[in-house]
Amino acid sequence: MALTELQVKNAKPKAKPYKLTDGDGMFLLVSPAGGRHWRLKFRFLGKEKTLAMGSYPEISLADARERRFEARKLLANGIDPSAKKQEAKQGALDDAAMTLEVVTRKWIEKKKKGLSDRYMGFIISRLEKDILCILGSKPISSITPKQIIAVLQAVEARGANEVARRLKQSLDEIFRYARTHELTRNDPMTDLKSREVFEKYKKEHYASIEPDEIPAFMQALRSNKGRLYPLTQMAVELLMLTFVRTSELIEAKWSEIDWKEKQWIIPAERMKMGRDHIVPLSTQALAIL
Repeated sequence: MALTELQVKNAKPKAKPYKLTDGDGMFLLVSPAGGRHWRLKFRFLGKEKTLAMGSYPEISLADARERRFEARKLLANGIDPSAKKQEAKQGALDDAAMTLEVVTRKWIEKKKKGLSDRYMGFIISRLEKDILCILGSKPISSITPKQIIAVLQAVEARGANEVARRLKQSLDEIFRYARTHELTRNDPMTDLKSREVFEKYKKEHYASIEPDEIPAFMQALRSNKGRLYPLTQMAVELLMLTFVRTSELIEAKWSEIDWKEKQWIIPAERMKMGRDHIVPLSTQALAIL
């Protein structure tokens, strides 16, 4: 005879565990401590097994019957419901362990091949500072577009518009990597368009001078008259003569200068393209050095 909600609610503990059956293998196991647990007895491949389906009152009688129906449907299709439950539980544990930071580190290992350590350092630093410190510990499968928008807009709010856009680009790549390698099916970046995340702003370039203004600029630079620290003055002039990046000049070492061949060899590890860069040195550049 099928159980009623009232029977389940009023089931009292006894000295020993006992069962209240509901049919089709389902029963309520009442423990001496007062716990009421739903169980389903079934046979699979000739072996008798028992499936735990939750406890009352968290799982009502109607809920338990629905779980029984789903379990018997699996059996009808040749699937062990106990094994299916364990598989789902393991999947949930795997999802919890696969955090955004774990996936990001995997992506970094793949992306850094062929790129300079310095360039990757910029990417990693940005991600650690603005993304991973906030979302890094969350399972990647649980991250929502709303959370992504919040961290990106926080970066934008401090005036780092370009950094915010580069972070979005990195997140696009990270979630695409995660989907490709079946680390998640969730991708909050799919429909996240920059125009919907960021305020419209006009990107401005650094101040510049026209070619015909260069002679006057060089003359003013060389005259200096105490306006610039001497090393700064020489560094600016050397930049004008070599057209290297500011960071390449700042990090230069004397060992990179070939006085005999009159050239500066910037090693591959300091170059974005990952190969040595040779800079011819004019007489004026050598004089400054």
